[in-house]
Amino acid sequence: MAPVRLSDRGTVWTYTVVRHRPPGDYRGPENFEPFALGLIELPEGLRVVAPIEGDPADVSIGLDVEFTPRLRPDDVVEFAYQPVK
Repeated sequence: MAPVRLSDRGTVWTYTVVRHRPPGDYRGPENFEPFALGLIELPEGLRVVAPIEGDPADVSIGLDVEFTPRLRPDDVVEFAYQPVK
């Protein structure tokens, strides 16, 4: 195996909208907001599952997105994608 540098941009291959707060030990925002969860296809042929920031109504298959890291309140680094502007 060898490390591979992945692109920071990809395309939404498919997605769903998460409308209900997950059960169990949920560690997200106290006021749960629906969000898009996408399967992002990278140019290298790899597909990754990640949240897509912004209004879920604006997400569509084929949407160009870019990687954006974010820091949770508990200092855990997460990654997500946002539409390319």
